[in-house]
Amino acid sequence: MFRNAFMLAALSAVALVSPAQNQSVTLVSGTSGFIEIPPSPTLVPQGGITFEAWVTYDETTLTTGWVWPTIARKNISAQSEDWMMRVDAAQTANRNLKWQVRTTNGNASVIWAFQAQELATWTHVAGTYDGTMLRIFINGTEMVATPATGMMVDTGNTLRIGKGDDAGAVTETWNGQLDEVRLWPFARSSAEILATMGQEIVALPPGASSWNLNGSYLDSSGSNHGIGMGMIGFNSNTLTLSPYPLSGGTIYGTASSSCTTPIDATFGSLPTIGNGSFALVCTGAPANAAGLLAISGANLVNPVNVFGVDVWIDTASPSAFPLLPVFADGLGVARFPIGLPNNTALLGLFAYAQWAWSDPSCGPGGITGSSALQLTFLP
Repeated sequence: MFRNAFMLAALSAVALVSPAQNQSVTLVSGTSGFIEIPPSPTLVPQGGITFEAWVTYDETTLTTGWVWPTIARKNISAQSEDWMMRVDAAQTANRNLKWQVRTTNGNASVIWAFQAQELATWTHVAGTYDGTMLRIFINGTEMVATPATGMMVDTGNTLRIGKGDDAGAVTETWNGQLDEVRLWPFARSSAEILATMGQEIVALPPGASSWNLNGSYLDSSGSNHGIGMGMIGFNSNTLTLSPYPLSGGTIYGTASSSCTTPIDATFGSLPTIGNGSFALVCTGAPANAAGLLAISGANLVNPVNVFGVDVWIDTASPSAFPLLPVFADGLGVARFPIGLPNNTALLGLFAYAQWAWSDPSCGPGGITGSSALQLTFLP
């Protein structure tokens, strides 16, 4: 039902045999080392957030005194963080992993208490916020959650990976290794996190950032490139990940919206065959709005304008789904689960998706639309 793309399938197959580089960065408590990333609105996404990383943590060699080993923190000014994930070790090496976000309703945080040496070996950690709940996931499993509401607040300043603020000089440096650090502009599900945590993804879906840390501090998925500062360096590691140089999704066409917040079509995990947790996602939609989702195996070279929205996919094609009713949440995010069968006949095939929303205040004719999303099914 989807148009074939043999050339792209062949290129994907060749790219996917390249090995992962198995590098990470190491930071030491009591020294000053970190990755600095300049301010950008994309670092405080308004549709919610998922922050994730692979980490090791050495609780036995912390520097003395008050310490808060930090995995990442947006805004390094004291008491001004927009979001952060750290261990609140304090003076007694407490084992409390903290995930915190700042919203229009104040700071909200959740803490997961871990056991001695539980993070001594490679562990995947993730924190999410979806406008109603704050959650921590360990190795793809939700461990703790707490209610939280409001829009995320961007107070400016930089993002640091591997250290928090400088108020205590070296007290907020991470003590261990970091790898595959990622930032998504919406809250992902446990199944989505589990589906991709074992993948070394060079290019995440549109709107996300990824720091693979394979000899570089660059954002391989976006433009939030970092600079290594102080006592930080790359080293080989034993973390085994499956390399994915392609995300399987690209933007096709343009959005039809005068909204200040872009309406983006994206997805929550890679379109790999057999991925039962795959879902199409839209961010930047009008809050709590009703809309339509179009899915087809065929695109249009020249869009058709319908009520002010440029439609980039062929809804009249035999491969097209009926128009699907969808609803955005309070942060303007919508998702449509569409689990992919484990069928090798899908490899290299294309599919297209586009969202349209009712919004009289932000779009000609009272309708606003996303660009189209082109999907390519991956091994």
